[in-house]
Amino acid sequence: MHEFENIPASPTVPPATGTGSIVDELTKLGELYAAGALTDSEFVAAKVRLLT
Repeated sequence: MHEFENIPASPTVPPATGTGSIVDELTKLGELYAAGALTDSEFVAAKVRLLT
């Protein structure tokens, strides 16, 4: 069991649509996080969704 499986999906970050690369999506997440639009847990959960 992964430790992040119980983290709820963030309503702030839409699911990846497949139109951009994972690198593009991670860059967008990083920008949102740096701007304060995502909490630590939302940022981690969104990265896990993209990378799994």
